[in-house]
Amino acid sequence: MKCQRLPVVALLLLLISCAILGAGERQHSQLWGVNGESWTPQSRLPDFSHAGYHEGNDPLPRVPVVCEIGDFGAKGDGQADDTHAFRAAIAACDRGAIHIPAGRYRITDFLVIDKPGVVLRGDGPGKTILFFPVGIRELVERQGLKKISYKTGSGLIHVKGKIEKVERRVSHMIEPIRRGDTHMRIGALEEGMVLRVGVQVNIKYWAKEDGWHYLYAGDPGAKYAIWARQVLTITGIDGNRLSFNRPCRFDNKSRITTFEPTVTEVGIEDLAIEFPNLPYRQHFQGYGFNAILLDEVAHSWIRNVRICNADNGAATSKKSYFCTLTDIVLEAERMTDTAYIAANLKRDPLLNPKQGGCDATGHHGMNIKGNDHLVTRWDLRTKFIHDITVATTMGCVISEGKGVDLCLDHHRMGPYENLWTNIDTGAGTRVWMSSGDG
Repeated sequence: MKCQRLPVVALLLLLISCAILGAGERQHSQLWGVNGESWTPQSRLPDFSHAGYHEGNDPLPRVPVVCEIGDFGAKGDGQADDTHAFRAAIAACDRGAIHIPAGRYRITDFLVIDKPGVVLRGDGPGKTILFFPVGIRELVERQGLKKISYKTGSGLIHVKGKIEKVERRVSHMIEPIRRGDTHMRIGALEEGMVLRVGVQVNIKYWAKEDGWHYLYAGDPGAKYAIWARQVLTITGIDGNRLSFNRPCRFDNKSRITTFEPTVTEVGIEDLAIEFPNLPYRQHFQGYGFNAILLDEVAHSWIRNVRICNADNGAATSKKSYFCTLTDIVLEAERMTDTAYIAANLKRDPLLNPKQGGCDATGHHGMNIKGNDHLVTRWDLRTKFIHDITVATTMGCVISEGKGVDLCLDHHRMGPYENLWTNIDTGAGTRVWMSSGDG
């Protein structure tokens, strides 16, 4: 069921109100009031209710099985190399789930899903295990790959689409749209462009110099130029006036483009991903044991997945939208960076004592970029340098999670208006430790 729009904000304000209760009369936020009567779309309180798969309108689906991985030669015995079987199944599967029965499947290269509707489904994270013995760093060196970073921006399961390169210009704004507006006036449509109710458009704000001051209320923030993005659905057309399904997140007088993602409805669910039990050496000195990347995709998901011994667990790219990551467990058996540095500083030439140790077993637990994602019901049973990261991230909800000693990392490059709620930070010694500019 679709969660109610304003009560998402109401819950946030209720928590604040409860925190400031005195011994006397109950107090209410002046931004919300008692039942939301003081709230406006132009206020400081964003509407977070569009986060996640299908903007929160629908539950995650259980699509029917159309392929059995065993039919493509997968053994699942922990010894045979099942890479080619998985690739063949992904190539053959159209609009449905690939069933991966209980077993340990050894995969020695990338698995790329670059078409819509493909779901990898196991029999549960305690039964179906995908074991990746080779990290991305070795694959990059061995295959001479370029433009792939094993440090952060990659995944051995790579769900890969296109959004920005297939966008088409819609029109131009006759007058600026303001934060909180749910309509805009546009000029003539580009040649061949047709708009109708239900079509989605992407509006963008070029955040550089003055833009940073605007987004961060006078604080210039990081020294990076980014596009602030928001996808809106057209709910009404009256001449050159367009109405939308939700308030605009920021003032805008810039681009209006189509939103036509090439890869949607992809899921990774009910399985475990494991890597070798090798020490986590140091920041930026991992093996590229990176599990899953949702890259320029929309309306996709990761559900009921356990990840063990990862350098980087689950990630979304800065051009991804409306994805749900739920019921994810990250754990490790490997040596921490602190222990490794203490034991190997004199004999490992790649170690940099200035980097120090964080007593971590990996780099990013979940690295969330993009817009309007929902990350919920997660458990970090090990410690990463950056446990949950937001960077170039807007309108996301991170909820119902817990960890050993969580770092809620607001990384460089423009995190803006993200909601963190109902989180157990564990020891709580480094909750707001971030990376990049202060």
